[in-house]
Amino acid sequence: MAGLLDSIKDLAKQQYAKGAPYREAVGGLFQGDMNRVNQALSKSDLTPMDFAMMLGTIKGVGKAPLSALEQTILEKSGDSALQRFQKAKSLVPDLETQYTPKALQDLFTQTEKFGLTVMKPSEFENFASPLNQEYKSSPQFLSKIKDLQNIANTTGFNEVPHLHLNKYDSEPVITSHEGRHRTTAFAASGDNPTLVEIMPRYSMYEKVNPNFNMNQKQFINAINKEMALNPNIRPQPEFINDIEKSRLPRKLPNEIFGAALLPAGLLDEKKRK
Repeated sequence: MAGLLDSIKDLAKQQYAKGAPYREAVGGLFQGDMNRVNQALSKSDLTPMDFAMMLGTIKGVGKAPLSALEQTILEKSGDSALQRFQKAKSLVPDLETQYTPKALQDLFTQTEKFGLTVMKPSEFENFASPLNQEYKSSPQFLSKIKDLQNIANTTGFNEVPHLHLNKYDSEPVITSHEGRHRTTAFAASGDNPTLVEIMPRYSMYEKVNPNFNMNQKQFINAINKEMALNPNIRPQPEFINDIEKSRLPRKLPNEIFGAALLPAGLLDEKKRK
C-alpha cells in the first residue's frame, strides 16, 4: 500500500510539473469550479479518481518543482509573492503566454503596493475611456492591432494593463489607465481572461493606508474593505465628438486580490480558527 501511495505522489508531481491540464484542474478546484476541473481532466489521461487520489496523497501542489520564473519570484520577494503569482496563473491559464517572463517578474516582485483583478479584455474599456469609434475603424488602428496580435501570439506583451483607482467622497473612480490597445488585441484573438493591475492612487491610497505602514496583505484587505462600502466604480468618461460624457458606475467583474487562493473549505476552516 505504501508503494502505491508513493507512486501516486510521484505521478502527481510529474503531472503538476508538466503544467496543463493538471494545473488547470487544480486551478478549477481552488475556484470551486468543477466544470473547469472536469474539462481539464477530459483533455488528459487522468480520471477524476486519479486526480482525487493525487490531491489526497500530496501535501499541496505547491511542493512540485518550481519553474524558473517561480523560483525568481520566490527568491526576490518571498513566498507570499509566489502564492500571488500562482493564484494569478490559476485564474488566467494563458498568463505565461500573454506576457513575457520579465513582465511577470517585474509585476510580482515590485515593492509598490497594488491589487490585481481578472477580466475579459473586452471588458477593459468598461472602465477605461473607450477608444474613439472612428479611430477604431481606421486602417492605422487595424494595422496596429494586427501587429499587437502577432506580439500576443509570439513573445507576449512586456507590461500588464492597469487601472488607477481613486476615491472622491464616497465614490471609487477610475482616473487613468494603460492598455487599451493590448486588450483590444487580446479581445480580437479570443477574448480569453487576462490580468489587470489595480493601482490605488491619491485619496484612495490615503484612505486605506493613512500611515503608509501596511504590508501587501494588509493593504489588499484594506482595499477590499473600503470597496465593500461602495463596490460600484465610476469609469473614466467616454468622449463622443470631443464631448465628454460620464458613464454609470459599475462593479469590477472579479475581486481585487493579493493573498494566496485557498479552497472554500480551507477558507471556512481558517475563519473558524
